[in-house]
Amino acid sequence: MKIKQISLLFICLFYPLLSQAGVLAAKTRVVFNDGEHEQSLMLANTNDYPVILQTWVDQGEGNPDINNMPFLILPPFVKLASKDIHGLRILYNGKTLPLDRESVFWLNLYEIPMVKRNNDQAAYMNLAMNTQLKLFYRPKQLARMQPEAIVKKIHFKIVEQDGKNFIECENPTPYHASMINLTIESSTQIIPVQSEMDMMCYPYATRRYGMNAHLAKNVSYTLKFDFLDDIGNALHFQKRLSPFR
Repeated sequence: MKIKQISLLFICLFYPLLSQAGVLAAKTRVVFNDGEHEQSLMLANTNDYPVILQTWVDQGEGNPDINNMPFLILPPFVKLASKDIHGLRILYNGKTLPLDRESVFWLNLYEIPMVKRNNDQAAYMNLAMNTQLKLFYRPKQLARMQPEAIVKKIHFKIVEQDGKNFIECENPTPYHASMINLTIESSTQIIPVQSEMDMMCYPYATRRYGMNAHLAKNVSYTLKFDFLDDIGNALHFQKRLSPFR
């Protein structure tokens, strides 16, 4: 019991930003390196009531019926009592994945509260919640790159389309660039970039981020953002942008 209490305290302290979810994971992302076949993930039910938890891996659809995924979660269903701790097993089935870049999937934690009616003892289902954690597969052929090296290679520029301004991110690396809290700043403006559920720029890909303001031309701007590392730490960076003409 003491071990469970310590584990629950650790998870709650480590993830205060995930307080909207009742079932918390011990980490926000899982990285499988080539050659690994299994990892574990500890969960804590911080709710004051038990839940049924369904687990699966997909590519972001939030659909447990997606088949042919390279990862399996055991158990696929589990009942968690209030304040309970439980471990999941994440198994890689050996399915062939690209060797020249990271692959990313989503681990789904779909919690269904079990609540008692006031007038009887019958349990019924309440509002469910799905938490998605990123699951990366990293081939051994990839040269190891620290976040600073990835950010150094990523290129940002201001572009205009249909009268609107965007920040365009070009990621020439084999790694996913997970970024949050993007803002554009000049001597007279601070403009937040529109937040999305997933702000990640994929390997060897280009992505545009919108904003709710128009940028002045011939002005130098600085892009500030947080880059998430392998364990979910937010590392702050900034890059000077060429004047928008």
